[in-house]
Amino acid sequence: MNKRKYSVLFYVPNLIGYMRLLFLITAWIFYDNIYVFLPFYAAAAFLDGIDGWAARMMGQCSAFGAWLDVLVDNVGRSLLWTKLYPLWCIKTHILQLLSTDENHELNILTRDLHTDPSN
Repeated sequence: MNKRKYSVLFYVPNLIGYMRLLFLITAWIFYDNIYVFLPFYAAAAFLDGIDGWAARMMGQCSAFGAWLDVLVDNVGRSLLWTKLYPLWCIKTHILQLLSTDENHELNILTRDLHTDPSN
């Protein structure tokens, strides 16, 4: 495939998104240790504000990046819910899925698949 088509995966804001995902998973694993959980969760929350700013400043805005940002936000909330309410995790996860506009996220992603990546 075309290298340029996949270059969006390596945009700086998307790399920040991947780091956020790793930080959130690490925070979730070490939820019972506040000295590990808090710095990783705080770093992920801080980077949530940085990735959008970086995308605009570097001219690296993309539908994939917008989708990734929402995905990481939803994963982070879901992971936190499973620790805060372990007996209710399935119910809260279902409520969260019902409260998000999944169709909007899918439309953004599929729209980008059919457009020129140089835009």
